[in-house]
Amino acid sequence: MDKERNPLPIFPYLDPGTWEKFKAERSSKEFKVISDKARANAKLQKNPARLGPHGYRGKRAQWEKDIASGGFESELYKIKSQRSRDYVMGRLSKDESGSYKTPPNMQPILTELVDVEAQISQGDWVPGPGEDSLTAVLGQEHPGRTRGVGHTVAVRKAMLGFDQNKKKMQDKEAMDEMRAKMENMTNQMEDGRHDKPDYIVKDYDSRV
Repeated sequence: MDKERNPLPIFPYLDPGTWEKFKAERSSKEFKVISDKARANAKLQKNPARLGPHGYRGKRAQWEKDIASGGFESELYKIKSQRSRDYVMGRLSKDESGSYKTPPNMQPILTELVDVEAQISQGDWVPGPGEDSLTAVLGQEHPGRTRGVGHTVAVRKAMLGFDQNKKKMQDKEAMDEMRAKMENMTNQMEDGRHDKPDYIVKDYDSRV
């Protein structure tokens, strides 16, 4: 462990034996490898979450008060999807006066989210199962976690109506439909080719 601290006087309900096991685990070489890798990955993140130990759920009550009081930038109010809005709010910073500010790296994402939300509200795009403005901008979710909700919340639980098997079936149906259209187009081209006089077909074949 980087810093030797004893929480037992502050949290007397902790078991001394459990604390010693915890220290041994966190001081092991195996844990250090995992910890170093996690820190390295964290440094690569362009838009890290600023949630603290309570996560999205712990921040939501304060966010709702700040939204009601108009404490956010105007663009944020154009996002109707709670998951997309929470994702953005979880990455905002505060200036010296305590006002929320959008970090430079987040601004393009916020702008794209607003554009996609406008498309949804106007009926230009209808999200399917497992889709919303956030997936449209950042891509599909990983099965084991859901952005804007928590890394321990699976997408099936976080996004109502999402069915991985149903989505796979819809993707297969879309591909089958596309193949059928391509085959039909090819057949039409072949039929049109055979309707032409023989000298035109022979001339075409010689060029091909």
